[in-house]
Amino acid sequence: MYKKLFKTSLMAAALSVIYACSPDEQVAPKIDSINKSEDVVACDMITFENATTRNASGFITNVASTGGQTIGVQGFRRTSGGPSYGTTNYANLFNTTGTNPGGSDDTDLMMAETGKVLIVNGTDNSGTPDDFANGSKLMLDFSSMGSVTLNSLTYLDNEETGTTIRLYNAANMVVNTIPVPAMGDGSVQTVNLGNTAGVVRMEVILGSGNTGSGAIDNIQFCPQVQPPCDIITFEQAVSRNASGFVTSVKSLYNANIGIQGFRRINGGSTYTTTSYANLFNTTGTNPGGSDDTDLMMAETGNVLIVNEVKNPDNASIPDDFARGSKLVVDFSSLGTVRLSSLTYLDNEEAGTKIYLYGVGGVLLNTISVPAAGDGSVQTVNLGNTAGVVRMEVVLGSGATGSGAIDNIVFCPEPPKTGCTRTQGYWKNHASDSKHYDATWAKVGESTAFFKSGATYRSILDIQPRGNAYYILAHQYVATTLNLKVASAPAAVLAAYTQATTFFNAYTPAQVAANKALETQATQLAGILDAYNNGVTGPGHCAD
Repeated sequence: MYKKLFKTSLMAAALSVIYACSPDEQVAPKIDSINKSEDVVACDMITFENATTRNASGFITNVASTGGQTIGVQGFRRTSGGPSYGTTNYANLFNTTGTNPGGSDDTDLMMAETGKVLIVNGTDNSGTPDDFANGSKLMLDFSSMGSVTLNSLTYLDNEETGTTIRLYNAANMVVNTIPVPAMGDGSVQTVNLGNTAGVVRMEVILGSGNTGSGAIDNIQFCPQVQPPCDIITFEQAVSRNASGFVTSVKSLYNANIGIQGFRRINGGSTYTTTSYANLFNTTGTNPGGSDDTDLMMAETGNVLIVNEVKNPDNASIPDDFARGSKLVVDFSSLGTVRLSSLTYLDNEEAGTKIYLYGVGGVLLNTISVPAAGDGSVQTVNLGNTAGVVRMEVVLGSGATGSGAIDNIVFCPEPPKTGCTRTQGYWKNHASDSKHYDATWAKVGESTAFFKSGATYRSILDIQPRGNAYYILAHQYVATTLNLKVASAPAAVLAAYTQATTFFNAYTPAQVAANKALETQATQLAGILDAYNNGVTGPGHCAD
C-alpha cells in the first residue's frame, strides 16, 4: 500500500503545478481533478452585478463574471476629440434601475433598467456615476483566462455614429472589428460579436471626434477549452515488439506515446539501431540476473530503462544498461506538447542531458541532469518548453551512463490551423499581381509601416543591404498576413509582440547605427522566419 501511495502522491504533486506553464501565462485547473467527461467549458457572462475591485479614486479595475472569473476593466476619455486618450482610468458602474444620481444627466441610460452597466465617468468623482459625453474607450482584459470566445454584448444609448468594438488576440492583433449602429437616445441593442475565438482584449470605442457616450452590459463569452495536461507514469497500457521491448505506452489520459531506447556503442557517439526500451518495476522483487537494487530504492512503480545485454537478448530480465544509452519519447501523435518535468532515478554519472526537439527536428531546449548519486530520485524541470515533438534523454557520456525516467508531465497544445507562406509569396501576391491574395485586404497594402516611411507593401521592395530593420520588417509583414489565416505557437506570438514594440520605438536609421538593436532585430527575424517558412507553427502551405 505504501508503494502505491508514494507514486500517487508524487503524481498528484507534479500535476498540481503543471499549468504554471508558458509564455502565455495561462492558468488551468489542477490535472488531478480533471476527468474525461469534462470536455465542455461552461460559457459565462459579465453582468456587472458581481464583485468588483476599485482603485484609490473609486474607479473600477476588475469585475467578476457570473462564473467567478476575473476580468480587467479600464475606461479612458478621448483627448480633445482626437485619436488619443488620457492615461487615467475612469471606468465606473451606473445603476440603471436606481434613482438618477445627483449631478448626473443620465436619464437616457435609466430607460433601459438592465441593472448595473459599465461607463466611462464624466467627472473625476466616482461617487457620481455619469457617462462621459465627448468620446471615450472601454477596455476589458480576458488574459487571466488565457483567451476567450466572445459572443455578444448589450449596448445602451448609442446616439452617435463611429462607435466600434475591436477584438484583439495574444499578439495584439485585431481579429475582429464590429461597428455599433447609432440607435438613438435611450436605445438598447444586442451587438453580435461573431463568436470570435482567441480574444484576449476587447476595446469599445464610443463615438468619434468630440462625441460618443453610452454604456455596455451583459457580455457573453466562453473561456476557450485548453487540452488537459497529462502524465506518463508507465503504469498504463504498453505495446511491445516480438522481443518484448517497449514500443509505445499510454499516458494517464490515454494518449499514445512512442518509446525507443538505444545502447551507446563502445563509449562513442553512435548508438544501436535496435531499440531495447524496457520497464523496470521498482516496487517488486529484484529480477533474477539484475543488479538494479539502486533503482529499487526509489519505489516509484514502473520506470523506463534501456535494457542491459542478456542472452538471449530480450526483455524478460529488466536491468538497466550501464555503459551509456539514449531514451527517445515521441509525442508526434499529439502534434506538439509543452513539457513540464520528469523524474530521473539513479543518475550517478556526469554528462546526462535531455534534448527537446520541435517540428522538423529543431532543437528547442537542452537540460543538464545533475549527478545526484546512487539510488537518487530527482525531479528535473523541463522549462515548460512549448512545441515539443520528441524528447531524447542521453544517459551519461562516454562508456558510462545509466538510470531510469518516470512521471513525464506534459500539456498537449491546441490543434494547429491553417498554413503559412513566405515573404516572397506575399510580395508576389499583392494587388499589383495577377495572383492577388485577398488576405492583403485584412491588413491594407497602403497602411503605414510604423516609422519607416514605407507601407506594408512597399517595404517588401526595399533591399535590406545589411540593415536588420528591413530584414525583420520583411518577416514581420509576412507574419502579420499569416496570422490572419493560421495559428501560431506561443513563442512566435511573443516574438511578434516584441517586434511590434521594437518598430513602434525605432526607425531604420536608429537600428542601422546601433549594434544591440541590430542583434535584437536579427534574433526576432529568425523566429518569425521559421514560422513563415513552416519550420514552426502549422506548417508551410503545400501550393
